[in-house]
Amino acid sequence: MNWEERKANAAERKRQLAARLDSNELLLAGIRFYLGILAPGRPVATSLAHARSKDLARRVKTHLRGARRILGIAFTNHGKFMRLPLCYWRRLQRIGLEWNDFDEREKFESLNTNLVIDEAVKAFALSHPVLVAAREFLRGPEPAKPTFPKPQLNAHDEYLQYHVMQNVRERLFVGRD
Repeated sequence: MNWEERKANAAERKRQLAARLDSNELLLAGIRFYLGILAPGRPVATSLAHARSKDLARRVKTHLRGARRILGIAFTNHGKFMRLPLCYWRRLQRIGLEWNDFDEREKFESLNTNLVIDEAVKAFALSHPVLVAAREFLRGPEPAKPTFPKPQLNAHDEYLQYHVMQNVRERLFVGRD
């Protein structure tokens, strides 16, 4: 599998993940969960997150996967460590979590990191609807269509094209041997 196929497969998985996200509260709780256990730029054992999330429902794990994609968390050493990038806040800005006011940031940081949807998480989710922007972020831009489609050649034209290209190659590489 070449890199273009891998890139296309990853984009398709992101689109499928975006379609499965359905709760603003769970997404914000997942983002807060990872920001609570990961320090930016430092590798942390994956087992810390796995131990706290292994018994959760599939729906919650889907939102955790979305939070990891949004934050740009990278796995290293064959999945033994995870690392939060230093510029994670830019990704939060892209989904609409901008803190122009210190009080707003403090409200977010005061949310629990235990993946429990309490009244504070619900209130914050109501005042910061990020689900639609998160879906758009995960979907990414629409794939670009080629501007000039490759012409369909009949057998005679393919034959001519082959021989013209062969002739060009011979003339270009005559003195290079």
